[in-house]
Amino acid sequence: MLWSVLYQTGYLTLNRRSRSGLRGSACFVIPNREIKEIFVEKIREWFLEEVLSNHRDGLYKEIWGCESAALQKRIRNILYDTISCHD
Repeated sequence: MLWSVLYQTGYLTLNRRSRSGLRGSACFVIPNREIKEIFVEKIREWFLEEVLSNHRDGLYKEIWGCESAALQKRIRNILYDTISCHD
């Protein structure tokens, strides 16, 4: 959905059809330097917000205290909030 919107608004352009063998796959590119700078700046902002909003004392306590169940839950939440399987 996001990729379709970015394509339709010109923030991504179609480079070629994918050769991965997946039907309907395509390869998109950022069309110019100005749009690339927008992407880079936005991604920096998102990661900076994420880093500043998450206090890591609990993470360190769980690591050094061998609290594996709590650590597993925390890492799962961090990954869920920061990584997309669609990228």
